Amino acid sequence: MSFRPRASPHAACLAAAAAAAVGASAARLAAVRPAEAATHARAGAHVRADVGLTGMTLVPAGWFTRGSNPDQAAAALALCAAEEKRAACDPDEVGDETPARRLWLPAFAVDRGEATFGAYAACVEAARCTPSHYATDLPEAAGSADPRFDRPNLPVVGVTWDDAAAYCAFVGKRLPTEAEWEKAARGPDGWVWPWGDDWEEGRANHGGGAEPAYDAADGFLFTAPPGSFARGASPYGAADLAGNVWEWVADFYERDYYAAAPTVSPRGPEGGFFKGVRGGAWTSAPSHTRAARRGYDDPSRRTADTGFRCARDAD
Repeated sequence: MSFRPRASPHAACLAAAAAAAVGASAARLAAVRPAEAATHARAGAHVRADVGLTGMTLVPAGWFTRGSNPDQAAAALALCAAEEKRAACDPDEVGDETPARRLWLPAFAVDRGEATFGAYAACVEAARCTPSHYATDLPEAAGSADPRFDRPNLPVVGVTWDDAAAYCAFVGKRLPTEAEWEKAARGPDGWVWPWGDDWEEGRANHGGGAEPAYDAADGFLFTAPPGSFARGASPYGAADLAGNVWEWVADFYERDYYAAAPTVSPRGPEGGFFKGVRGGAWTSAPSHTRAARRGYDDPSRRTADTGFRCARDAD
C-alpha cells in the first residue's frame, strides 16, 4: 500500500507523547521562489470569489491537474528521504498519486476552513452528530476528554467519516470529493502545495519526519485555529489545506483508481473498506502535506489528527 499507517494517536498515546521531549524537526527546505509567490498572489486576487455561502469560497468550473507527474513524484521521494534521514523512501509512497491527469469539474464551493468544535457542537446538541472522541463536556466522551483539542476555535477531531458526513448534511452541505478537495488545494495549475511548488516553513501547521511526530517549530504543538497560517491559503482562498488536520473526503480509497477514473467529475470507487483523507496534519512531515498526497483510513476511526471541511454544489 502506498500510504503507510498514519501516526494518528489516541488519548493514551498523546499523554505519553506530551510527557516526552519533542524530537528535532526535519531539515527545512527551500523557500517559495519570489516570482512564484507573486504569481500566487495575482492568481488569488482574480479567482477568489464569494458565492453568498457564509464561510465558503467558490472554485470555478474548469480543468485542473490531479496527481503527481514523474518529476513531482521524484521530488516527493527526495523530500521524504531528507525528512526521515535515510538514503531513500519506498517509491510505493507516491504510487497512488499517479498518473497525473487533467480533470474537469463543475463549479463548487468549499469551506474556507475546517469545521471547528464550536460549530460541531450545534449538531451534537441537535442529536444529529455523535460527540467527538475528545470532547470535554459530555458524559459520552468520559475517559477520552482532552482540553488540548476541545476548544471552540480549534478544528474538530476525533470524529468518524459518518460524523463528518452527518455534520455537513446538518448544515446543508456535503463532504468534498477527493477530486474537489485536490483542486481546491492546488488550483488550476497543479501546484505541489497550496502556495506553490516549493516547501516554505511558516505556511502550515505540520509535524516532524520521525516519531514522535509533534513539532512546535511552526508555533503549534497540536492543532491550530483554522486560518492561523494566512500565507498558506490556496489559490481560491481556502485555508489549512496543507497540515493542521487530515480531512475526510467523500470517496472510498482505491490505490489504482487514478489510472481508470473518469476525466469529468470523478466520484471515486463504488465501494471499498477505507475512506480517503487528505492534506496532512499537525503530525505530518512536510512531504505528507503536499496537495497530491493521498491518505486513507478506516471510516469508523476517531483520531486526534483527523477532521473535515464541507463543500456544496455552486448551483
